[in-house]
Amino acid sequence: MLAAGPALADDGRCTRGKAVGELIDAGMVSMASHRKGDQCRFTGVASSVHAMLRQAMFLSALAGNCRGIVLEVDPKQDTRLGIRVPQRCLVDPDPPDAPPVDWWPLSSPPPRYPQEAYKQGLKGTTVILVVINREGRVTGRIIAASSGHPALDEAAINAASAWTFSSKRSDPPDVSLARIPVNFEF
Repeated sequence: MLAAGPALADDGRCTRGKAVGELIDAGMVSMASHRKGDQCRFTGVASSVHAMLRQAMFLSALAGNCRGIVLEVDPKQDTRLGIRVPQRCLVDPDPPDAPPVDWWPLSSPPPRYPQEAYKQGLKGTTVILVVINREGRVTGRIIAASSGHPALDEAAINAASAWTFSSKRSDPPDVSLARIPVNFEF
């Protein structure tokens, strides 16, 4: 069972509930948010294009795939990220007064142990932060904590895209967050 915080409507700030620092992919070098007019702007620099894309898709999923989200990529440096999110799209993934949502795995195939990592004897735990929609599908995912081995992290993040969950609540929220450790050991 996974307990995940439900998402609620906007209360007027860019970083409500969880601080923006808790919602950053481990592959991001820097990330910041600020308010400009009726939009919140998230800007950052990633260590790779993959990390930048994961972060962009995660923020979009966290906003419930609301219309009006604009992704900006610097054509001179494709690891720079800019996302404009209309204030009305912001959600609080961890409101203090809302009950947690218990998500049960319906399908959570384990990641394939990368062959080269196995040969090298690499072990570790990758922590994945997933956005779960009301139907129980993973709509966004980031590496919240790296195992220290990129091959293991990539295997974990790829496996998370196929996971599905079920809630016992009849009215799960539109967006929930769950932090899931993925262990690689033999």
